[in-house]
Amino acid sequence: MSIDDRRSEARGGPAPSLATVVLQHETAEGSHYDWMIEMPESTGDPHGRLWTARATSPSRDWQPKGGLDLTIIGEHRRLYLTYEGPLTGGRGSVQRVDAGYAFPVIWKSDHMLLELELSGCQGRVEIRQIENDRWRATFVR
Repeated sequence: MSIDDRRSEARGGPAPSLATVVLQHETAEGSHYDWMIEMPESTGDPHGRLWTARATSPSRDWQPKGGLDLTIIGEHRRLYLTYEGPLTGGRGSVQRVDAGYAFPVIWKSDHMLLELELSGCQGRVEIRQIENDRWRATFVR
């Protein structure tokens, strides 16, 4: 089943939604999590881009903490929605630890409000740019 088929199934039919995934990224320096969200203008585009941020904890820990600090690491290719395995150039490897959908209420370059439906984390999350590549995600319900 494709990502687009699962997207329709998640809401009982076609609905505006963005695929999202959390990858555990193992490197020589240690481990972190990459949170990737399909960008609205890229929905369904096989060459589309993913909004991507680094987190220090897995998605199951985000809501109990009330939120998390994020570091933007640049847009990634859509293939990372399903890719697991080694990365080129000695960048380590990634393993998918969570996946689901984000339903945007607000999507701006410095502010997002999303209804998040991951296996390990559900709820309304507000994501705001703090400074440059530093962002903060806060669960509002």
